[in-house]
Amino acid sequence: MMRIRSSAIVMTLYLLFLMILIYWLVNMSLKTNSEITSTFTLFPDNLTFANYVTILTDPSWYMGYVNSLIYVVMNTVISITVALPAAYAFSRYSFMGDKHLFFWLDQPDGPTRRLRAALLSALFLGRAV
Repeated sequence: MMRIRSSAIVMTLYLLFLMILIYWLVNMSLKTNSEITSTFTLFPDNLTFANYVTILTDPSWYMGYVNSLIYVVMNTVISITVALPAAYAFSRYSFMGDKHLFFWLDQPDGPTRRLRAALLSALFLGRAV
């Protein structure tokens, strides 16, 4: 008898949860506004692409696309500009604490989470947490 590993079960449940969220987003986008606010259905009663037509043709949405594109390009340029020299330094040179520093820099939400929260709260609320 083949034994199923618990990590495979956890990963399957996680992927199923993500797929349900994606399905829900697509499902809601294909419903009319009145259907979304009035009844609960698993499938759209009146399948419509009007929401997509509105988003893609309404000129009031264009600046949102431009702003998103500017943000993505700036983020990419800054990330590459900072990451390439750092990656080179970590790959070529050995210095005291390099393994520990690399470990902490490699954690996407580790030590920087509190710093980001403090900076964002100072920026938007005018005070630090």
